[in-house]
Amino acid sequence: MRASLHNTQAMPKRTIACHFLNKISLITETVLKLHIFAEYWKQYSKVVLKDIKIRNNQRLKNAFLRKQPLQSCLIEK
Repeated sequence: MRASLHNTQAMPKRTIACHFLNKISLITETVLKLHIFAEYWKQYSKVVLKDIKIRNNQRLKNAFLRKQPLQSCLIEK
């Protein structure tokens, strides 16, 4: 009798248990990798959002400083 992957009756119980444990191990590894990726993404997005916020604030400050001398010139005249 030839053993196939779908015919578990032809396989010894030890082999079935090993296949099951391998699948559990793969699932656990995948979940762990997803968790690590999620943490990495969370930290990365914090840094990127902080950088965007700093750039926007700097842009606003630069725009304000550019307008400031013009306003002071108009007031002095």
